[in-house]
Amino acid sequence: MAKLFADFKNYKNQKIELTGIDQKSFQEVTKLINVILDINLKYISPDPINYYVGKKHQGMDQGEIIVRIMLHLLQRFQSTSPLTDQYEKIVNDQPNRLENFVRRRKEKFLE
Repeated sequence: MAKLFADFKNYKNQKIELTGIDQKSFQEVTKLINVILDINLKYISPDPINYYVGKKHQGMDQGEIIVRIMLHLLQRFQSTSPLTDQYEKIVNDQPNRLENFVRRRKEKFLE
């Protein structure tokens, strides 16, 4: 991201899709985290009504809650986006693998 900001004039008004090199489902990510951290997380797809009630109770703005729900639901009906190599082209380096990210941020996951 710093490269994009530092060289903003070259990327201005462009659509840039920055993806990693891993394309995993929520269940696969949860399993990976569990193996690396030796914990037992469970992914449960949120029910939109319970999500709304919970976030409203936390004090979140109604409009923001609805936008989040819509983004979540829209993703379910779209096909998976392809991985791109734009990160590698811009930064001249490979993106991190999800496994490496989890290992590097292990302490944060366990806080």
